[in-house]
Amino acid sequence: MCIRDSDWIETGLHVFFGAYEEIFDLMRDIGTYDRILWKEHVLTYTLDQGERFEFRTMPLPSPLHLLPAVFQNRYFSLGEKATLAKALVPILFGGEKYYAAQDRLTYQQWHREVGIADRMLSKMFLPMTLALKFLKPEDISARVVLDVSGLFLRQNDASHMGFLKGAPEKHLTGPLVEYIQARGGRVLTGAKVTNIQTQPDGTISGVEVAWDEPRATAAAGETALNSTASRFEADYYITALPIHNLKKLMPETWQRYDYFKGLAQLEGVPVMTVHLWADRQISHIDNVIFSPDGIIPVYADMANTTPEYDYHLSLIHISE
Repeated sequence: MCIRDSDWIETGLHVFFGAYEEIFDLMRDIGTYDRILWKEHVLTYTLDQGERFEFRTMPLPSPLHLLPAVFQNRYFSLGEKATLAKALVPILFGGEKYYAAQDRLTYQQWHREVGIADRMLSKMFLPMTLALKFLKPEDISARVVLDVSGLFLRQNDASHMGFLKGAPEKHLTGPLVEYIQARGGRVLTGAKVTNIQTQPDGTISGVEVAWDEPRATAAAGETALNSTASRFEADYYITALPIHNLKKLMPETWQRYDYFKGLAQLEGVPVMTVHLWADRQISHIDNVIFSPDGIIPVYADMANTTPEYDYHLSLIHISE
């Protein structure tokens, strides 16, 4: 969102990992892939007392590209790094069946079960799990962390991070809307879904929405119920809702299906995003920064990472 003659307000710390092939295909289609600024392929951790350590990849075939990052690290002892090296074998060669079986464990349980040093849990993996799902190692499924770690090991660029050169509205969502409109589509905003209507077999028959402001004309497939409510019928329906909102809307006819029964058991994780403008340079790091010792697990100085946010100040963006 942008307030006229003011600053962009972000909804999250938008970082692109090299593994996001699907969204990259979309961005190539709408002509915005070249607006991603790829950063140095390194993971930077900042600690209290001014300490810092890095995991820096090397231009080698996978999984060798990550091994120097582990063994050249000087923060952890040789013994601690050896415990991690031993655990890389099941991560790399375990496969989907092995990952699925670890869903019964939290990541903390798996970490200790395979014998990785506890200091690596608190200093290295804690900010990683918080960045992934906003959950601590004792709360997140081991499978989530193993899936991501395995991907990083198998694909050289999977852990490579990039940022858009400016606001997503200018370089991603805005161009996507223009792409749709140029092909005869319409994008309607300022409404929320209030009811998903279904046939007896669970097939969606229509969707009711409430508008923020009264509307004078209806769109294709829309039936006005009153000036601030409408019903839509369509060939396809796609929901992109946080789980707490989706559970409120799920019709009774969906409860007979195991898939939706499973969704009903999910719990959302409260997340708060904060912008902090500083009147001086805070960091010179042009990348994501992980921080296990403070209350902020992952952050970035977007005046460095995103040139169009550079107002000769620091814009610290954090999600917690």
